[in-house]
Amino acid sequence: MWNLSKEVKERFTKSNLLPIHETDEEWEYVINEAEVEGEDLAAKLREELENLKGQLLNNLPKKFIPYVEDGTLNQPILPKKIREDYLRWVKKGLERFKRY
Repeated sequence: MWNLSKEVKERFTKSNLLPIHETDEEWEYVINEAEVEGEDLAAKLREELENLKGQLLNNLPKKFIPYVEDGTLNQPILPKKIREDYLRWVKKGLERFKRY
């Protein structure tokens, strides 16, 4: 059993607020599934981002803030380089969490 401090738990939570799909293939699959199910994926993702916007603006590195503000951080149109950087940042948060 882990004995984690409140600070460690908060850092982990902050770095995992907004999960995004990691690869183009994952995005293709999710987009196709949404189409089959008649789901408006873009609207769902915009709503998810909007619900977390305040927390994200307070916790993300500055380089990701423009993508929160324009609503693209969790969209398939996010530039691949930014997606990779964001996923690296999330992974570093997970690695820090695992060390405790």
